[in-house]
Amino acid sequence: MRKTFGADVRRERTARRISQDELAARCRLNPRTIAKIEAGEIGIRTETLDRIQRAIGCTFDNGATEKPKLKEKERRQ
Repeated sequence: MRKTFGADVRRERTARRISQDELAARCRLNPRTIAKIEAGEIGIRTETLDRIQRAIGCTFDNGATEKPKLKEKERRQ
């Protein structure tokens, strides 16, 4: 799923003529992180997905996000 999601991000980004550096700046992420996402090397958190969707101007729905890890205190509630 990561590779599919990464390919989707790359396709939408390039269709809008946005560079990886520009997308990274819009999302407040490191350009290398964008490269890793597009290569399918890493999953992303929901918050990062939201940033990318807003920056590109589209939505993705393929389950490539990772659930945020809960802190010990949050797990007990």
